[in-house]
Amino acid sequence: HTRFKCDWSSDVCSSDLLGAASPDARRYAAAFSAGYMEAFGAATACEDIALMNRLGAARAHALHFYLSDSDAGARLHLKVFLLGRPMPLSERVPMLEHMGFRVVSERTFDIAPAYTEARIWLHDMMIETADGAAIDLAARRDRLEETLMAVLLGEAESDGYNALSLANGASWRDITLLRALSRYLRQAGVVFNQTYMWQTLVRNADVAGKLVELFYARFDPAKTPDARAGEQADIRAAIEAMLAEIGRAHV
Repeated sequence: HTRFKCDWSSDVCSSDLLGAASPDARRYAAAFSAGYMEAFGAATACEDIALMNRLGAARAHALHFYLSDSDAGARLHLKVFLLGRPMPLSERVPMLEHMGFRVVSERTFDIAPAYTEARIWLHDMMIETADGAAIDLAARRDRLEETLMAVLLGEAESDGYNALSLANGASWRDITLLRALSRYLRQAGVVFNQTYMWQTLVRNADVAGKLVELFYARFDPAKTPDARAGEQADIRAAIEAMLAEIGRAHV
């Protein structure tokens, strides 16, 4: 194990991504546990170091959705880095379930960079889409990471509306808009509860996307009233066509 650790650490320090004389090489040369080194190669460690360098007093979280060599279809992985403390699985699982995922397995690594007492905790999770549908991670990664980070930072709520990031690539701000509109409808006397509303929006994610487009078309200050009216009419027609198709599918 000692020989392996020395060789592995040398690979990290000599990597083109770091360089033996770089501050990162000195900081992380002995930071990784044996478990981490058995799980990941030196090249992956260099990628993780870039993520961990984002951590600091103003930002205690970093994350990355990725595909391992064995991932395919509905399965993928997620790394969550935390500065100073680990996050219990009981906190992580609901966030991911609200985003439309199921946690299959997880492993936690303790990383101890030099020149600081602050430790970094890495939670590496194997996850899969809850409905078993294949995921195009290249098309969804940015939105998924933005939404989960907003939840971790307390900027966004953690509930079923967040599955729209997976379903149609909605941004967390657009999800906040749909959540607010749904709550307004509830206050206005609509009988459906929030769970029913987010489930319906997620099942009909294309319609949800059009509702967001309609909102922006109606309130875009950069467009003339006539332009806004024309764009709204087109979007409403598209929504009505979608709803008619949904109705025919349930007959």
